[in-house]
Amino acid sequence: SQFEQGRANLNKALSIDPNDPRTRMLLGRSYLGDKNQNPDLAIEQFDILLKADPKNTDALRAKAEALAVKGDIGGAVALLQQIVVLEPANVEPEDDIAELYLSKKMIDAARKQFALAIKDHPKATEPWLLQAEYDRSEKRYAQAAQEYDAAVALAPDDLRTTFEYGKMALEAKDAAKAIDLFNKVLAKD
Repeated sequence: SQFEQGRANLNKALSIDPNDPRTRMLLGRSYLGDKNQNPDLAIEQFDILLKADPKNTDALRAKAEALAVKGDIGGAVALLQQIVVLEPANVEPEDDIAELYLSKKMIDAARKQFALAIKDHPKATEPWLLQAEYDRSEKRYAQAAQEYDAAVALAPDDLRTTFEYGKMALEAKDAAKAIDLFNKVLAKD
């Protein structure tokens, strides 16, 4: 397969420079990208990176993904929490935890994590938008509308958010709301 050929090339590169973090990351990711995922082999590569640099957020994130593939949600969350501590100004690691919970259908835990992200990053639209996208996909349009409203209030000039909100209003068969939102986009663009 292409993954096996790619891994052979990456292993050749590692034989030349066993400390190359980019090559090791690519090798580890190849085990997660293959249709026959092998999270244990991926974790071996990420652990080598983390031994050299325990604060390597890319390796922490990748290892968390591998643990999630194995079903170790607690371990994955613990690693993502390390990134939250390393990057306290960044909302993304907190959103990653919530999205992990959503992917495992742990909705209550995801909602709690989104609430924490909103509390920690009150000016960030991402937690609102991610929830809105999820609720929209689940056809919970009233809930999604509240989340879109919060995101639009935080970033009224973000035309993409307003446009997506308008598309959702169409899905929800609220033509008046959709027209209002699309008119706001047109007025600004």
